[in-house]
Amino acid sequence: MVPVPAGTFIMGDRFESDMVIGDAPGGAPPHTHFLPHEVRLEAFWIDRYPWPNIEGEPPMTDLSWYEAQARCKALGKRLCTEAEWEKACKGPRGLRYGYGDRFEPDWCHTDIVGSEELAAAGEHPRCASGYGVVDMLGNVNEWVSDLRRSNDNHGLPWPTGSHRGYPILRGGDLGMAGRMLTCSFRNHSHNMEYTGGDDGFRCCRSAARDSTPEQPEATR
Repeated sequence: MVPVPAGTFIMGDRFESDMVIGDAPGGAPPHTHFLPHEVRLEAFWIDRYPWPNIEGEPPMTDLSWYEAQARCKALGKRLCTEAEWEKACKGPRGLRYGYGDRFEPDWCHTDIVGSEELAAAGEHPRCASGYGVVDMLGNVNEWVSDLRRSNDNHGLPWPTGSHRGYPILRGGDLGMAGRMLTCSFRNHSHNMEYTGGDDGFRCCRSAARDSTPEQPEATR
């Protein structure tokens, strides 16, 4: 696992306030995101790679939100919150794509790389945040613990017809357009029992307040 220190960070991205679903501006209602606002988090650990958190193995998919929670809990961990996930992705410098503020089309496993197969963990070493968390953009969506509310975007509501109370997915998948693959982008959601071939997860673990924890023995 990778340690992320306590402190504040800017969650959200004003750049995304004009983002739409699809590539044509004005062609679809605005997708979901947060406007920039400051969030304080306590220190925590996060898996370096998506589950099963093993370098060289592809992410495991077709697991529901309930199953993802159970697998994390079995190792003394839990699903990450949205804020934890985003902070880990942006890194200590708060970068839009984790690796930088400029989109690099072939640094992560996206539709631009021309593959329809999931990449193995670590196959794209440049797809890493400043904290050393890998593969947070592209490849598979990742379940987080937060649930949708009717209006939780700091003034920007979810699109009409969104499912209140459904868990949220972060990070984007292999088939998602590159412009959506930012650390702040709030992806679609499904009900708790849904399973999909492009949906995975990674786990987090809380740390003692104002301290740097020892490396947990379990790494996956």
